[in-house]
Amino acid sequence: MSYGELLKVEEVEGIVSFYIELNKKYESFEKELSLVFQNKEKDLVLSLPGIVDNSTNESVVYKFSLNRNEINLPAEKKNYYLFITAQGKKFRVRFINNFDENHSIDYFETNTHLFFVRRDRHRRVFFRTGSLCDLEAMYDLPNFITSISSDRDTVLASGEILNDTFLTHFPDAQFFLTLRTSNGVNMKAPLLIKGNEYVAKIEIPQDRYLPKGKWNFFILVNGEGFEKYFPCYIKRRHEENCHIEMQIPGFKESLVLRTKMKNGKISGKLSAQPIKPDSFNIKFREADQTYAIHFKFPKDSKIFTKGFDEIYLRLHQRDTNEFFDYKCEIDIKGNHLEVLSAIQIHQLTNGTIDSARRWDVYLGIKRSEGFFNHRIKNQQLSLINKITTAYLKSDEDQYYTMFYRTKYNGLSFVYSRIPLVKYVNDYHIDNGRLILEGITKFSYNKFNHEEIIVSLVLVNRMTEESLVYKGRRYGGKQKKKFSIEIPLKELDALVNNFKEIIDFYLVMEGPGLYRKVKIGLKEFDYYKDDIQVHDAVDTNSEIVTEYYLTITPKGNLKLESFRYNRKSYELIQRSADLAPSKNVWLVGERPDTAQDNGLRFFEYIRENHPEIEIYYAIEEHAPDAEKLKSIGNVLFIGSDEHIEKSIEASKFIGTHDLDYILPFKGAKMKNYREAQKIFLQHGVLGRKNVPYHKKYYKYPFDIFIVSSIPEKTMVVNKFGYEWHEVAATGLARFDKLQENHHPNREILLIPTWREWIVNEEKLINSSYFNKYLSFITSARLAEILERYDLKLNFYPHYRMQEYIADNIDIDNKRIRLIKLGEVDVQNLIKDNILMITDYSSVSFDFTYLRKPVIYYHFDPDMFFSTGILRPIEETFLGDIVSTEEELLNKIENAALRDFRPLEIVDERFDWIFTVQDQNNNQRILDVILNGIQEEEPLSVENN
Repeated sequence: MSYGELLKVEEVEGIVSFYIELNKKYESFEKELSLVFQNKEKDLVLSLPGIVDNSTNESVVYKFSLNRNEINLPAEKKNYYLFITAQGKKFRVRFINNFDENHSIDYFETNTHLFFVRRDRHRRVFFRTGSLCDLEAMYDLPNFITSISSDRDTVLASGEILNDTFLTHFPDAQFFLTLRTSNGVNMKAPLLIKGNEYVAKIEIPQDRYLPKGKWNFFILVNGEGFEKYFPCYIKRRHEENCHIEMQIPGFKESLVLRTKMKNGKISGKLSAQPIKPDSFNIKFREADQTYAIHFKFPKDSKIFTKGFDEIYLRLHQRDTNEFFDYKCEIDIKGNHLEVLSAIQIHQLTNGTIDSARRWDVYLGIKRSEGFFNHRIKNQQLSLINKITTAYLKSDEDQYYTMFYRTKYNGLSFVYSRIPLVKYVNDYHIDNGRLILEGITKFSYNKFNHEEIIVSLVLVNRMTEESLVYKGRRYGGKQKKKFSIEIPLKELDALVNNFKEIIDFYLVMEGPGLYRKVKIGLKEFDYYKDDIQVHDAVDTNSEIVTEYYLTITPKGNLKLESFRYNRKSYELIQRSADLAPSKNVWLVGERPDTAQDNGLRFFEYIRENHPEIEIYYAIEEHAPDAEKLKSIGNVLFIGSDEHIEKSIEASKFIGTHDLDYILPFKGAKMKNYREAQKIFLQHGVLGRKNVPYHKKYYKYPFDIFIVSSIPEKTMVVNKFGYEWHEVAATGLARFDKLQENHHPNREILLIPTWREWIVNEEKLINSSYFNKYLSFITSARLAEILERYDLKLNFYPHYRMQEYIADNIDIDNKRIRLIKLGEVDVQNLIKDNILMITDYSSVSFDFTYLRKPVIYYHFDPDMFFSTGILRPIEETFLGDIVSTEEELLNKIENAALRDFRPLEIVDERFDWIFTVQDQNNNQRILDVILNGIQEEEPLSVENN
């Protein structure tokens, strides 16, 4: 392909000239030769004749000139591409390799427009053109970074900027140098401008979550009613002065900020800085229960070049976010820095465990600024588990410890019980008996299998009452089969209420062994609304109990029971194949609550659309049931009326899975299968990978409510719903958030739950419980509350409330424990001035009111082990802390700034809330009645 080579662009007394070198063969076409400007639509905008400026034996240099004030262009911003035309042929113009930046202009102005000369990745020339009279119609503010340096926690930059002309049109503008990610996280500093030159000093926060990846440099222009980001550029001659490699301590791991230049633009990349040993040796000493560790690292590694005070081997525990430190001895031999340490495992293996405890291994370089933690990585670690495994015994079980290589070649350490392979491979109901058959096998043959007894324990999830059934064990010496029979009639002892859930636990007992674990299927297709097998007990009696064997997302078995009077049971059987018969709407939340989107939507319909026959389903004795009496149309779950209306219903509307508000298994009933199903949600999605994917339902939601277009795009891309099935209406409860909003000097502490905590014993032994207990009993917290005249309202997750109320004495008049149903959650959101949570989506309500939130992330690796839907920085708009000390510091900082939210809340607000009015409920009603009208983008994936 032929190119015209751009040598330089110059301006003399308003005449802009382009010097372009062409192959000698075009010399004969001089009269037909033109330089043309063409837009993206390939329209010819401008054509300039050329004259010969000089020539050689191989090439001719042509000069093309224009009067800048005679250019007439539309006001909108445009790209214009340069071409040479000759005898019907057209080819692009590109920058010559040795383009003369020193004697060439970068931009020129007309009375109305700014032309900025740019290059693409192929060096091809184009102009970015914008109107000087309209900030939104400007592509670029011509600017060039000339040097960048770093010092501890700051980035110092200097550069050139077209300031005079800009200030003529926007005299009140303020300028900032900004480092910014693609999803809006930024760090900025004001420009100190003198003439057309500036300096700026960006402070890199040491106590704030900084996402890894690309950070682009921008000039941010702020003025009254406008804000605009313009990319920063760099000239080739300045590139050598703009290379930095800045180490940032961070909490969990050290990061490095490196600058990168490409196509005349400059950006930074923030990434982890792992360290790879050239060799290693790890041995376990049985005598003193100690691992002796020896690493050899390259002495010239950049990690060591800045020096250090001390070096530690640091084990970061995933479920507590805490470090265990082991000081190292250092020996320099030749080109290597040898690091020796010892780990006594008693510190890591204390206490009881029922799941693996894991640590990631870092090399901690201690300097005056703090620890710089570098993940130890090496592909050669693949066999390390075989040579570092140690076995331990207790009275009730056997354990092992070992170092191992992770999926991404990191060195980690685990303390766990000897792995037990267990699963059910056959199940059926025969003559009123549930029969389970399966396999058990320990990964390491450390037990006498002949002396092990296997039992199945069935536990009522709510009351924790249980029944035990001994199993028959048979088969080989190690891989044993088991068979257990459960008479369904006997389960009546566990069934106290209309609906119950019974969990299955396998118990292995023998000499030196007591193991209680959930049991499930090895191979399964998971559907939330599916049934494995079912049966009914006492069908001729006045009380009939139905049992449904179902599975959890992990394949664990559970029984769901329904207890009916005989009349209702027979009605359900007769109606199983009937289509929806009436326009009845059924709405609800969890069985025991009315304080979320379900309640607000129900209120709205009752107040504004009395013609709609809508009912709210809730347990009769739930604390929230009382508030519904004045609204009317309340169905108590399991009542005859609830069953009748559920059979007639054509619309089921819920904030959680619809099973919560049904008096039967929906999949069994034709009217449910054919009814419209609406998911109101109970928060904003984007954090934990919750199982609301379309693939997890045989009868999925027909309408999925979200708060923003970015959230809608995520639900389409990751949850498998179609664009026309997801509605960005905003949540129903947001409509009344602004009403009577007069916050007190009170802090709301509202943690979310951990699904791996399944009973009281696990709660008491969990880091989750102990972290929050430590915080609310902290002497420093009491001091902060007293000093700033604050109160703290602790609203534990409902699964945690009963234990705390009965067992924890909070001896502080400024700390109040709030029980489920005692105060409406929406009132708590309105009445408090600061929120502390870990990952709860109720924080979005606080953010909606533009109040500060502090996120206590002491176990993010565990909590997000199943994945995270959107990057942390997109949905956690506030301070993110890892330790109790950091949490207390941020509370005090919030008090000192009078509880104003951080700037990032305003900067990223639209990422969470597309609509911000009081019409969400009307929009939800509209999409239920009329369908979703939002236009689908050309490519959902790219939004």
